[in-house]
Amino acid sequence: MIDKSDWSIPRSTLEQWAVLRSVVDTGSFAAAAAALNRSQSTVSYALARLRDAIGVDLLRIDGRRAVLTSAGATLLADVTPLIEDLRRLERRSAAAARGERLQIRLLFDTLFPRERLLNAIEGFAAEWPHVSIDLYETVRRSIETVDWADYDLAILVPAFGAGQAEIIARVELVAVAHPRHPLAMADRPISLATLARYHQLEIYGFDRASGVRQGRSKVWRMNTIEAAVDAARRGHCFGWLPKHLIETDLADNRLVRLVLEKPDIRTYPLAISAPDLGDGRDRALAHFAQLLSSNGRL
Repeated sequence: MIDKSDWSIPRSTLEQWAVLRSVVDTGSFAAAAAALNRSQSTVSYALARLRDAIGVDLLRIDGRRAVLTSAGATLLADVTPLIEDLRRLERRSAAAARGERLQIRLLFDTLFPRERLLNAIEGFAAEWPHVSIDLYETVRRSIETVDWADYDLAILVPAFGAGQAEIIARVELVAVAHPRHPLAMADRPISLATLARYHQLEIYGFDRASGVRQGRSKVWRMNTIEAAVDAARRGHCFGWLPKHLIETDLADNRLVRLVLEKPDIRTYPLAISAPDLGDGRDRALAHFAQLLSSNGRL
């Protein structure tokens, strides 16, 4: 059964609560009035209306300062997130009125360094707080497959022969295994024929359309870094893993690099792309792309 009391209009307003917070932050009615560019009588009236609406004392005078009562501190803490949400909404509305974007949808490869991604998001949020960043993670997907109706920016494998793609990361994958894996205990450089005898892990996306590769029964295909690293740590298989993510494992001897006849490092390039990234008109998108491109290259 619906409680009809839920349909009632709140007796207090966010404006009144915001005035209360200003009084607490500044320490007095006069200082709050100056900060809010209002008269002191207007501030006093707003707080009187709030007191009547709530039914409890929210402030007390301590010397020359206005401080919260115990109930006032609890209630203001409850309403503060609502005040901040409304301010955020108003900033986003103002940006929308100026024709600015409010959202960036980023599709990125799971091998893109997380520290770079998070640093870029933090730096961007400091300058563009009204723009939300929505993240979508994928595995070994090519830029040419992106449906730009669903995303605004992508960091993926560059298309074959795409000479104009801007490579922003070259992730090093190194061949590793558990220290007690037979390959790790080999007394000579390992050939490709020898590698083929053992289970190898791959970090690769899988869907029905891609199917299963025939003739590769000793391949473990995983679509997360965490699962691949864990399988290698347990000694189930060997594989090429991102060097920057297993440095601690190598230092602690949980994993060891394999000695191969051919180089044990594979380079995994990642490029950044967007439909209109180069025209400079979308300042928010261009700035976020620049932060992703330059924030501690790997």
